[in-house]
Amino acid sequence: MIISLAVGTLVQIFQDTTDDLAKHYAVQEQTISELKNIADLKEDFISVASHELRTPITSLFAYMNVVNDPRLDSVKRLEVQEGMDRQIRRLHDLVEDLLTVGLIDSDRSEAVSEATDFKVYINELVLDLQQANTNREVVITFDKEVTRAKNYSVDRNFLRRVLNNLIQNSFNYSEINTKVFLDISKMDDKLYFQIKDHGFGIDENELESIFEKFHRAKQNRNISGTGLGLYIVKGLVESMGGEISVESVPNEGTTMKFYIAI
Repeated sequence: MIISLAVGTLVQIFQDTTDDLAKHYAVQEQTISELKNIADLKEDFISVASHELRTPITSLFAYMNVVNDPRLDSVKRLEVQEGMDRQIRRLHDLVEDLLTVGLIDSDRSEAVSEATDFKVYINELVLDLQQANTNREVVITFDKEVTRAKNYSVDRNFLRRVLNNLIQNSFNYSEINTKVFLDISKMDDKLYFQIKDHGFGIDENELESIFEKFHRAKQNRNISGTGLGLYIVKGLVESMGGEISVESVPNEGTTMKFYIAI
């Protein structure tokens, strides 16, 4: 009897140990898989970021060689200077993105709100975007609450970066001469934003990943970018006390929705 109990106990211990080892190895395999995925993402990011840095730097060197040519007439010189300005802004934006990612990752991206003439602010922001995208249009709709109010307390820098990114994405992933619809409403102490396009859309299996760092949709790899834009957007929206979500159907369009606290 005692021997049977001892054997039974040993069998149970062996079974428990085997189960624990199986769980341990399963966790290890999952961890290794996740680390490999992170390593692959970082490798992709380094490759893309290197390209994104190299392109404007190479262009600037070329422009510098041309702009100093004494034979260059005033019209061509102005075109070259405008080209240099574009490349400098491109470098600035990339560095700004990398710095912002660092702040988001370290939980130091704190919103600084200030009273803002909201409708004027939005209209100026959209006008700047349309001047840089002359073959596309943004249709803005304010609800009655927003129309009646004059000032809202928002972080103008954060909100500008969020809207610029989302609207520019709608432009980039739509046909030319397209319209993007920006609807803004207010409820209680929150401002709600909806950016809707009728562009290329996003595959369903991509939707859960689009706000991840370094992620770039497979069907859009031919469009330049670092894969940081939507990660930054999500971080800045959350810093403003809000949340963001996406709905999309391939070949029909995408709708981005977010709110911020005011």
